[in-house]
Amino acid sequence: MEPFLFIMLSLIAIALIVFGAIWLSRGRTLLSRAIAIVAIATGTVMALAMVIGGLVTSRILFAEVSFVLLFGIALAATVFWAAALMDCALNEAKEGNDKLTWIIIIIFTQLIGALIYHFVRRPKRIVELGQ
Repeated sequence: MEPFLFIMLSLIAIALIVFGAIWLSRGRTLLSRAIAIVAIATGTVMALAMVIGGLVTSRILFAEVSFVLLFGIALAATVFWAAALMDCALNEAKEGNDKLTWIIIIIFTQLIGALIYHFVRRPKRIVELGQ
């Protein structure tokens, strides 16, 4: 692996760990804490893969780091999706069909539905219901 790429990946791993720790200490919701834990875990696994991979050829190291990075992104997306689904199921109003509608949207559209819920509906729900 080229030294520049190794340094950049090392900085990304360190940044994930540090910002995850900061986010974990300041996070108030389950979703923010879950994302922080995933960031810390991804940075740690990434750093470990680079250290262990440093003992073998650079080609294997790059493959390991790529796998860890993609796995971390997939894990973060899954945790975000599950947290949005739980947030919707636990905090939406029981009256009307809003809760059922959003649960169906989140389940069938996966990450996109969770993002829409988190950035569109959740702020409106907090203003309307205070939760």
